[in-house]
Amino acid sequence: MEEIHQAALAYFNNLSEKEKKIAHKFFKKIDADKDGNISLDEYLKYLKKKGFPEISNPKIFQELDKDNNGCLNFEEAITLFYVCASGRPLFCNACQDFLKGLYFTCSKCFDSTSQTYDLCIACFQEKKYEHKHAVFYDNYVLLASKKTSKKDMMKKLSLFAFEVGINFGGALCTIM
Repeated sequence: MEEIHQAALAYFNNLSEKEKKIAHKFFKKIDADKDGNISLDEYLKYLKKKGFPEISNPKIFQELDKDNNGCLNFEEAITLFYVCASGRPLFCNACQDFLKGLYFTCSKCFDSTSQTYDLCIACFQEKKYEHKHAVFYDNYVLLASKKTSKKDMMKKLSLFAFEVGINFGGALCTIM
């Protein structure tokens, strides 16, 4: 969650003053009792009411609560604002774990539907999913692929598909 929090702060720091006011209004709307903090109850009520059922659960609240004091201050709520405003994929479609960092996305679903199919590293690596498409990119490669054509992307990826012999204690390992 720390990587998401840092991204949220970076985005917030680069917002215009008008956009920062929107983030402050977002915080104030959730803070129903106006005590300067968002309680778990305020968090759950607001997100359910506003149509964010996937993140309106105590586990995500605990992830957002960096100082573990049982409530969200404005800085912690900036991460929530970022998650809500960005529409960032949040959960692995296979195991339902919260996607905090690097994840894999089905490129076909990403390009052709409004619903993405996203996997955590473990589910993708261990093939613990069933999906109708076979081409997945991690979120960084997916972004890079948007800069170049698929043909060029596959050409670049094929350049890295070579055999390397490495000797580990007498056993030859081949990395493909």
